[in-house]
Amino acid sequence: ALPILLQAYALRKYLLDLGNEVRIINYDNSKLYMKNRSLRKKIITKVWMAISFFLGRNKKYKKFEMFRNNYLMLEKNKITNKNHLYQYIADLNFDVYIVGSDQVWNPYITMNDDIYYLSFSDSKKKIAYAASFGVDDFPYEYKNIFLKCINKFNFISVREKTGKNILNKMGITDISIVLDPVFLLGKNQWSDFAEIKEYEPYIFCYYMPGDKKCEENIKEIALKLKNKFGYKIINIGRKEYKKFLNDGIDIVSA
Repeated sequence: ALPILLQAYALRKYLLDLGNEVRIINYDNSKLYMKNRSLRKKIITKVWMAISFFLGRNKKYKKFEMFRNNYLMLEKNKITNKNHLYQYIADLNFDVYIVGSDQVWNPYITMNDDIYYLSFSDSKKKIAYAASFGVDDFPYEYKNIFLKCINKFNFISVREKTGKNILNKMGITDISIVLDPVFLLGKNQWSDFAEIKEYEPYIFCYYMPGDKKCEENIKEIALKLKNKFGYKIINIGRKEYKKFLNDGIDIVSA
């Protein structure tokens, strides 16, 4: 997702500017995610991926891949096996491990994979920066693995108060709440990084899928502004098929 890419870029850039050598571990556990889904959801996902490919998703994936290669400096080969990950970190001998941010501790997304709790090393410093759960309560059945790993961290910070509350309920009290990593960089740094173009005035809508009521409110407000000012509506973040709704210009490859 776009927020995760920008967070990774910002944190890496901030650490580099402090004079550190930085590597982002290109770990991918999507096979574990698919393995734990029901057969029905697997079929739906496969069908939707095939349809959305022709609606603009392929173009977006290419842009994301270009961003990763140009700005995150990821190794081309993803690490999908834990044994390969152990070998990778042994070869590079890192001094500090940092995990964060967007829903990186959401067990329904990571499948409670302990790699996201930095389980692979107890001999080096471990830090959580602006870690986010994406849930209000951590599932009971996943707590043992989570606590076993998190208690070995040297420093923990979270992005939301809900994250701090979750950890406090587990008995972990020394927690800081910090800003999202994107705010580690200033306006000028993002402006220099962005591609600036001049357009006629428009209403920009950024949708975060999931909350239908929120999506309806965004759409309603945008239409009111369009009627008042006559500006066109540009949407990003919506599902590819919604570009056929004719309620604005959907840029599905942003």
